[in-house]
Amino acid sequence: MRSDDGKEVWGSGASFYPAAALSDDARRLLLAPGELTYDDLEAAFGRRIVGYRENIRARQPSPAETMTLGIPDRLPVLEVRRVSRTTGTAISAFAFVGRADRFEADYLIEA
Repeated sequence: MRSDDGKEVWGSGASFYPAAALSDDARRLLLAPGELTYDDLEAAFGRRIVGYRENIRARQPSPAETMTLGIPDRLPVLEVRRVSRTTGTAISAFAFVGRADRFEADYLIEA
């Protein structure tokens, strides 16, 4: 992730999906460029997401993260890991590492 002006890298993330059992159309949807919504995930898997498990922790950056983020090794990063679940199984995992001094989380949780 880059700042609005595109000059500063402040985070890096990736999503993972158990795509082997999906149809070709569903795999294409998951692999399309751009942002993937939870509605897209539900459509691809044909299942409703019923919950998430998320872990957020501060830690020291790895050597690769200091290079990617352009930060000193003493500046902490925040690591976010989220698993999206249906009633029976997990359908996505997301991992993100960002500069702690640039990170903000804003959640809306509906029951």
